[in-house]
Amino acid sequence: SARPRRARQLTVRRSAALVRHITRVDPENNGYKYLYLYTRHRMTVSNLRNILKKLKVDNSRILDVHFPDRQVAALLVHNEYAPVFEEQMAQKGVSLNKDFDPLDPAIIRDPAMQDATLEERQEKAGVVHKSHLLAALNFIRDPVKISVARSFRRQNWITDEDLTAVLETSTVNTLTNTFPSSTLIFITETWLLSPTRYLTSWTQHHTYATPVTNTTRGRNGIALLIHPECRYPVNILPSTSPYLLSCQIADLLIHCTYLPPSLTNTEVETFLADLPLLTHSSQFNTLICGDFNARHTQLLGDRRTNASGRILRRWITEERLTCWNQQLAFGKPTFVAHRIHRQAEETSILDLFLSTCPLQDARMNISYDVDLTSDHKPVHLSFSLTLPPPPPASDILVSSGALAS
Repeated sequence: SARPRRARQLTVRRSAALVRHITRVDPENNGYKYLYLYTRHRMTVSNLRNILKKLKVDNSRILDVHFPDRQVAALLVHNEYAPVFEEQMAQKGVSLNKDFDPLDPAIIRDPAMQDATLEERQEKAGVVHKSHLLAALNFIRDPVKISVARSFRRQNWITDEDLTAVLETSTVNTLTNTFPSSTLIFITETWLLSPTRYLTSWTQHHTYATPVTNTTRGRNGIALLIHPECRYPVNILPSTSPYLLSCQIADLLIHCTYLPPSLTNTEVETFLADLPLLTHSSQFNTLICGDFNARHTQLLGDRRTNASGRILRRWITEERLTCWNQQLAFGKPTFVAHRIHRQAEETSILDLFLSTCPLQDARMNISYDVDLTSDHKPVHLSFSLTLPPPPPASDILVSSGALAS
């Protein structure tokens, strides 16, 4: 039986995190800056973050850490958090390095530049500084990434071209640009907290993430993007589950789900048992998609089977559902992770499409070459709807997983 979960205590830090989401930001402080710390010796980013954690610093407020010079660490924070961090450090007897200039030509220590002119060294310092900024933007999640990039542009740290490139390569823009003919795009594990919105011309709906203690992000979350020229109205159906976003388009009911691996077997069984396969007499087929975190060798061609996979297969059999991964992409992983410390590639099949009735002209493609800064790969399912008036083929895309680390 499932162990009852304790009610989460509202700590001071968790309360502060919640308040931040409903507090107006002073326009003068609406930006980001780097703070600089002295370091006595060489260390890794993990080393420094562990030190900060032991000093009771909220690491989620530190968006980037890098080392721009010997014995100097750079920490990217929101302007509002900067005085809080500085006070924390002062209480521990730690002074910030307020004299450091990342554009100082003196920090260029490359032997190949020893005979360079001052102007050449200044130019090189600017190039190195910008490379650190662009590297940071690669690891910051949407939509915070876009906010940070715009702050960098206001400070003239990056160019208009750099900003445009960041906007075009954001996760949502990557999806809409890669799959421009898709009618619907579902994204799971968004981490987005209300009322955050993606910067896109597509209509969007959210099952927002739940707040996480001591962080500015959420847990879980599902988003639906609707093509601006979608010919059918898309009706969003109410749900109280944090793991579900449901809608109806034409006569098709669609459930998108994200079942986190932390759920107990009982919770998974209860969720599936309570999932309605029809909610209205106008519905003639139901599509269930998303990240189930369920693995099964016989059902999916995965390399192993877990408890959620056994539960899912039993439910599919009992409800006589069709698993389209089994029919169209058996054995093809939707999760591909490169584990450097193991020097190995870890794969699994987690992102699935199921339906209660057959789909006409169904085709599935897993896009391994699309970079979403996630180990999950976009899974694209296309099929035809045959209701009057004749609509175009409706393509549905599921992109699952943590979109950035």
